[in-house]
Amino acid sequence: MFIYFTSFFVLLFLNANVASAEGNEAPEIIQFLAISRHGARAPKRYIPTLPCDSFKVAFAELTETGQKQHYELGKQIRKDYPFIPKDYKQSDFYFRSSDEDRSLMSCENNLMGLFEDNFKKQLPFQSYPVHSESRDNDYIIQGRKSCKKEITKIEDEIMKGDTYRKKEEESKPLLKNLTEKGGFNFTLTIDTLSEVGDPLDCANAHGYKECMFKGEDEPLNDKALELDKWSNQIMHPKENSELAKMLISPFVEEVVSKIEAGMKKKSYQYLFYSGHDGNLLSLIQLFKKDSPGKVPYASIFYFEVYKINSAAKRPFKESDIGIKLGYRPFETTATTVKNVNEQLNNTNSKGKSIRANNAVTLKSEMAEKPKDGAWNRFGKAFKIDWEAVEAEEERRRNSNEMSNSESIQYSYTLADKATNDYTKDVCGKDYCTVSDLKKYFLTTAEWKKRCQINVEAEHEDKTAAYEAQLKKWKAVATVVSVILAVVCVSAVLVIVIMFIKKRRNSKRMEYENGKFRPLNS
Repeated sequence: MFIYFTSFFVLLFLNANVASAEGNEAPEIIQFLAISRHGARAPKRYIPTLPCDSFKVAFAELTETGQKQHYELGKQIRKDYPFIPKDYKQSDFYFRSSDEDRSLMSCENNLMGLFEDNFKKQLPFQSYPVHSESRDNDYIIQGRKSCKKEITKIEDEIMKGDTYRKKEEESKPLLKNLTEKGGFNFTLTIDTLSEVGDPLDCANAHGYKECMFKGEDEPLNDKALELDKWSNQIMHPKENSELAKMLISPFVEEVVSKIEAGMKKKSYQYLFYSGHDGNLLSLIQLFKKDSPGKVPYASIFYFEVYKINSAAKRPFKESDIGIKLGYRPFETTATTVKNVNEQLNNTNSKGKSIRANNAVTLKSEMAEKPKDGAWNRFGKAFKIDWEAVEAEEERRRNSNEMSNSESIQYSYTLADKATNDYTKDVCGKDYCTVSDLKKYFLTTAEWKKRCQINVEAEHEDKTAAYEAQLKKWKAVATVVSVILAVVCVSAVLVIVIMFIKKRRNSKRMEYENGKFRPLNS
């Protein structure tokens, strides 16, 4: 009997240890949510003295570089989060974009990178739904448009502050110089500096130096971009998150609602929102981190949801899951390189040997690899005249031929997740909870109240306006119908009267010389 009891307790102890071990397994990621800035775009307008046709797309539209950025971002997300299903299933994915071409196209290119293998197939291949909302009604991504009055009020208060006014006073010489050099017909201020900052930032992101100030004015580029960056930082201070609350609260509430839905039952595993720099700047400010001032194109702010209690099953309790969050800038480096193949078969204007022409190209091509012996082998094969090479190189440099054969190559890097994790700073622990996040944002009801938005009243007003307009058109239609009816009846009556009159005239007789005969016969 003693042996039986002992065995029972030993087994009970071992089972408890196994259960405890199972409950302490490494956290498992079950959901990933991210919002990104769209890819690189053309400027919204050009600096008057610096028109530029390098972008090849309309104002504010996504460029080829922007498409490539999001394609690479999609590939990187797939690499960093292998738990994301490889095949599309509607219940696993949710994609949303603001109602702007550049954001919609960025989202599409991102999905091409995420599902890269699918797009390598021949048609038909899987397509993916991207949800959107009209600009005026998009509280989630474009809250500024719906809450413009309150947001403008907060921004005006910042602009009236001592720090802002002092900076503007200090910057007057620079602003005056930019006004003159840029050819503007109004004086630039920090508030309107985007007229310069936006074109320069777009050109800089693409490596289009021809679209920026040159020569003795070249230092203006960095000065203008630095001041433009400061103007964003002053609007998004970590010490005061009021502006961020008005700009981004609906989005964070959306994130929390999606996480809570996933806690109750299996829901979307990957949610991607394609937005703008203001979304990311506001999130950084909301969670009280230093503002970078500028958010590189295709950067993301993310929320990772982990099951930290491996023994737990849905519906999860709040303590069963943990949330990590952070900001990962997407860096694009533009490098100008010589196109070594463009002029291989061209002879120069002075009739120099094609060997010399090839040698110049080969020299630039092999300059970075002097130890592989290739330069010597090609040198012998072409029997290069080194003096001719130097002369040809000098001639082409002076005639700008070498600069014309240059091209721009891009490299892409998504910042490391570990060094950009905000979780401990935001929540003071390894994982945040849903309750932790709820402390930072306004509920939709509070947000709408601050923004003076009454959805039901708006709907009633629109319905009343529609009904009034409909009633008006019905009245107009009735009057027109009556008029047409009267005209038609009148026309018929006239025709009938004319017919009767003609018939009567034909039957009228007159007596003449004792006989009757038709009248007017």
